[in-house]
Amino acid sequence: MHRNTFRPIASHLRRALIAAGLALPMAAVASPAGDALRRLQSDDWITRDTSLADLGINEPVVLSNSDAHQDFYLPVPRGVPIADATLNFDARYTKDEPGRTNLVLWADGVPLAAQNIADGNGPVLRNLPLEQRLRSTGFLRLGVDWQSEIALRRCESNRATANALTISPQTRLSYRYDASAIGNLDDAWSTLPGKPVLLVSDTKLDQ
Repeated sequence: MHRNTFRPIASHLRRALIAAGLALPMAAVASPAGDALRRLQSDDWITRDTSLADLGINEPVVLSNSDAHQDFYLPVPRGVPIADATLNFDARYTKDEPGRTNLVLWADGVPLAAQNIADGNGPVLRNLPLEQRLRSTGFLRLGVDWQSEIALRRCESNRATANALTISPQTRLSYRYDASAIGNLDDAWSTLPGKPVLLVSDTKLDQ
């Protein structure tokens, strides 16, 4: 369906949902659901906050090889610019083996931040702003490089070390997007949160 023809349909559907919400009993209107309906009336901008735990990564991810890399794919609206986007990277490091150790964070192949890791243990907490642009894949690719320059014997392969980075499932991406920029039903479906809420009438619904 063409973008220009979808907008009147989406607008009409939203108005219908709002009207249905306002017809609910007062007890329902004075609730989180009622508050959400009132926000729909006043603002087309939607806020999302997605953590690794929301994506099913419930255990910490550990990088311990001398040269380790991990990619995470965080969902964003496909083909719609995201605004006020921030990556909140939450991790801890352990560095008990000598040598230079570095952490590099990437977003869609572009370096965001680099950090030299000191000896010992400590947190790695970074709040990184992201470029406001659309992503046609529907994902932001977060890359994590963990590099420990340790002495290797000739022909020795990359190995696990006493230096490790533990990435918390609470690492998250926060952003806003303009709902009026959604152009088709497939893209609208991709913008649903991980645990959406569906409001239905309290009367019997046909199949």
